[in-house]
Amino acid sequence: MKRYFPLLVALGCGGRTEAEPTLDAANRGPDAAASATGNSTSSELPKEAIAQIAVNGGRACALGEAGTISCWELTHNRPYTVTEVGRASGAVQIAVSTSFLDHKVYARLRDGRVVWFFARNTRAQGQAVVGLADVIQISAGGAHVCALLRGGTVSCWGENVSGQLGSGFEGARSESPILVAGLGGIVEISAGEFSTCARDSSGSVKCWGRALGGQLGDDAPEGAHPVCVGADACSRQPIAVAGLSDATALTGGLNCNCAERRDGPPVCWGSMSTDAYCGRPEPTRFAAGTSMVAAYTEMCGLFGGALRCTDAPGVGELRPIVVGSPLGPLKTVAGGWNAMCAILADGQITCWEKDGPPTSITFTP
Repeated sequence: MKRYFPLLVALGCGGRTEAEPTLDAANRGPDAAASATGNSTSSELPKEAIAQIAVNGGRACALGEAGTISCWELTHNRPYTVTEVGRASGAVQIAVSTSFLDHKVYARLRDGRVVWFFARNTRAQGQAVVGLADVIQISAGGAHVCALLRGGTVSCWGENVSGQLGSGFEGARSESPILVAGLGGIVEISAGEFSTCARDSSGSVKCWGRALGGQLGDDAPEGAHPVCVGADACSRQPIAVAGLSDATALTGGLNCNCAERRDGPPVCWGSMSTDAYCGRPEPTRFAAGTSMVAAYTEMCGLFGGALRCTDAPGVGELRPIVVGSPLGPLKTVAGGWNAMCAILADGQITCWEKDGPPTSITFTP
């Protein structure tokens, strides 16, 4: 059984409340409780409220309300070093890509443009993603990034060895955004490690990318999909998720995708770290109304102030992740490979890891 340990990062005030709408399923969550233990240290961060956090792989980034983007690695090297990677005036959302080629943090601006920074640089100048306009949401997988456009279409760029770009494009990579084929009326996207799913206004969902373990949700038998550049079964174009018509929010992990629903418990499809997998949406053991958060090989849910995780959403035990109570309720949650992070009600950020000794770090707001 994996254990999660708390890490506290205090970064001022702010955060998204439970009642407020969200864009990316990985940055969502109702109230929950958390605390931190261990030694503390301090470091300076820009004196501005934190609007959003994003976690991918072992890296976390925070967006300040004035556009400052700060990142830190969630590794066993402590104390953690928080770096201001740059400023993006008018930024309203960030997403982190952590492949060896990219390792970038992307910022969506209020005017619909997207800029990026190397997540390891210090106070660098943001670079525009050429060819994008009217973007209303961004979502990053392991090595690809997708953008939802105001007209309800989707464009993706980055790695394509598993068909992640969804355009029918057969190359291994595209530096420029490519329009995903056959999509319209889309209101939300969620990129997993090697696949992406999109929800339309009716609640139907389509997915594309790696097809191993049923993660596209189309109920196709193993071997039914073609082999892509990376020797994985895949679909280079969106495929409808079988039997799902009332989705309200999406979450993508390593090889598993999940959807919250208008009626009934969340459903998941694909495989986690066990041998169990489902090729079409199957009800989970999470209660109806649970907000789902992906954490690499696990899927987690926040409900009634409690956070629970499992590596087999349909049949596995829902293990409580106890982070305590002194810090107050969580307002926003994001999950990655090695850790999960949350903005608390008072604007602090708390993170907890899968392994390693308990550590708390307090940064001067």
